[in-house]
Parts: sequence; structure tokens; C-alpha cells
Amino acid sequence: MDKQRYFENGRLKRGSIAMDIKYHKISHDELMSLISDPEVSKEFFGEPCGKIPKEDWDQQYLDKLSLAAVSECFNKDYLLYLEQVANGVGGKKRSTKLIVGGAAIVIAAAVALLVIMKVSSPREDSNIRGESYYGETR
Repeated sequence: MDKQRYFENGRLKRGSIAMDIKYHKISHDELMSLISDPEVSKEFFGEPCGKIPKEDWDQQYLDKLSLAAVSECFNKDYLLYLEQVANGVGGKKRSTKLIVGGAAIVIAAAVALLVIMKVSSPREDSNIRGESYYGETR
């Protein structure tokens, strides 16, 4: 991994690291490598950020949390927590897409079944014995 992409004019671009975590552009191993790098860790500041229960994580919370790197806190705990939230929110999106996709498949199958039943049902001008309502036999 090229850690220099996170430095500009000798300054660490904390926001770039946070955005790469948020958008899954950095792997966990790369993040651990960055955290353990002395040039990065000397830039750590702030207390551990406040955490909320996992069931309350959503895109809005992830957006807010990713902005904290610039002014509120930037440390190992924060970066790992941001990664967890990004993975959790991404997982919720995938689950929702799966549910919607599954529902669409069920609806399509039900419609197809109704069409097949309608097409294969006896014609309206005949009865069960094959006689028309006009008394003619086939």
C-alpha cells in the first residue's frame, strides 16, 4: 500500500483516510498498517469518540462519524470504529437489496402463475363435459 497518498506537503490527510474507510477503498490490513505507522500515529488526537448501539447505525450516522476525523478525534479507536460502522451500514444496504430483490421475484412468480392458470383454464364458452353452452358437442 502506498501510504504517501495520505500525505500532502508533509501533512497527513485525515479526511482522505476517513473517506477511504467509509467507502471501503482501504482494506482492514491496510488500515492496520496505517495505524501502526509512526508518521500516522503521531497525528492521533482526541479521546475515543462516543459510540452508539449497532442497531442505530445508518447512513446519516456514518456520514457524521466520517467527518469527525477533521475536527473531533482521529485515533486508533476512532478509525477501527469507523471501519465497523462502514461495514455495518454497508451490510444493511446489502440486506435491504436482497429483501427487495426477493420480494420482486416472488411477485413475478405469482403473476406468471396467474397468467399460466388463466391461459390453461377451460374456455368460457364450454363446460366441463366439453359441450358448449349452446348444446353442441365437440
